[in-house]
Amino acid sequence: MKTTSVMVMLLAALAASVMLAQSAWAQDKPGVPQGIQETTATTQEYCGICESKRAVNELVPWMNWGFDIRFREEYMRDPLLDEHHSTGLGNEDLWTRIRPRLWTQIKPVEDLDLSINARVVWEWWEICRPDTGPSTPDTVVTVDDLNVRWANIADMPLAVTVGRQQMRFGDGWLVFEGTPGDGSRTVYFDAIRGTYKADEMNTTFDAVYIENRADSQDSMIPNFNDTMAAGVKGRYIAENNERGIILYASNKSIQSTTIEPYFIYYHAGALEGAPGVEEDGSFADIYTLGTRVAGDMTDNIQGSAEGAFQFGNSQIGSGFTPEATSHSVCGAWGLNSRLTYNFHDDYDTAAWAGYEVRSGGKDPAQDFNILWGRYPQWSDLYNGYMDTIDGRPAASSDLHRLYVGAGFTPCKPLTFQANYHLLFAYNNNVDNASTTSEGHFRGQLLTALMKYQFNEHIAGHLQGEVFLPGNYYSDAANDVAFFGRYELVFTW
Repeated sequence: MKTTSVMVMLLAALAASVMLAQSAWAQDKPGVPQGIQETTATTQEYCGICESKRAVNELVPWMNWGFDIRFREEYMRDPLLDEHHSTGLGNEDLWTRIRPRLWTQIKPVEDLDLSINARVVWEWWEICRPDTGPSTPDTVVTVDDLNVRWANIADMPLAVTVGRQQMRFGDGWLVFEGTPGDGSRTVYFDAIRGTYKADEMNTTFDAVYIENRADSQDSMIPNFNDTMAAGVKGRYIAENNERGIILYASNKSIQSTTIEPYFIYYHAGALEGAPGVEEDGSFADIYTLGTRVAGDMTDNIQGSAEGAFQFGNSQIGSGFTPEATSHSVCGAWGLNSRLTYNFHDDYDTAAWAGYEVRSGGKDPAQDFNILWGRYPQWSDLYNGYMDTIDGRPAASSDLHRLYVGAGFTPCKPLTFQANYHLLFAYNNNVDNASTTSEGHFRGQLLTALMKYQFNEHIAGHLQGEVFLPGNYYSDAANDVAFFGRYELVFTW
């Protein structure tokens, strides 16, 4: 597909969404009578999807289930800031992704708070550009949820979840994505999690043990249809086998305030290639102590701040040979903060500003490690693609980030938001063909997102990002980068 066709597609999607927005805005503006009802199903109108699901649930009351399917068309231009780049990511990339998921929750015993949760994921991924990309679609079927959860054990406020599960602590800064190697297809952990709610202390305690295998076929629950090259068992969902322990507390004793201290141990180990063959890899034993505080400062202002300190040893991202002794990580630190002002007007207008820092050492192995936070936290273009210029995908350390943004809801089903980021290197510890040894200004990032909730079953968004590189990058990597996406999600 040519670039012009892609741009026409994106512009057409934007125009259609804006037309829908203008129509709805005219109905919801203050003082203007509403001439149409919302498109969400109500008790007065018939919803075939709702009725069919309700009928199934009534037939099998001990089982709840659901289904969704996500359609994405994504386009990137110069993600490595080099319009002449021709290997791996091209200077123009376009792909289609279709991801259906089917899930169920089974409660086999009526008087026992015990449930079995399962979700199957299949994704069809076809690369349209570059032309050197695979000519056949990439498909894989996997399970991203399969666990047993037992709550109220021995009449105590204790719950234990064993198996493949989703986890997000705080804002997901350090713990959310257990499978960065497969993009947004899955985010699971193979783990055991215990949660204890001490109501008398207004505190919830979590203890987690994680055992993630990088090779999908070595995992506790392997993929169904991996077909890889000879000598390779399955596709990799990470660069290392990972093991971890998380101790996390969430206290709400202070009104409208949450205080969350935590300890995280992260171990990265070697991979296995062909059966019985261990591959060279990076290693790490990293200990993280941190605290997150979030809450209402006034009726209009909300704030959050999370800081963490790391020590241990690491080879991850090292510029030295794999045989070299791992480097001491002592004093690596990070801070993620944000202030939001809510205007409390008819359009839910809000504005925000924030500052984030992830320290960088003399060698990349000494950078602040965001552990299981490797996903597009604030940019689909930078987190995962552009940061591979000087590190691992979506690791994005050795970084200062200052940003401002705003958002509003002109009508109930439509929301807009935009952000402007200034990015700097913390300690410029990488010098390669794409970077310089003296520049510290990484560049400017602009992001915009428009969401539209068509009804309770259909939602979509249109997203755009532009990155303008600074003097951190060399003349060989100084082209403007662009990312665009259109998404539709159908949920049953």
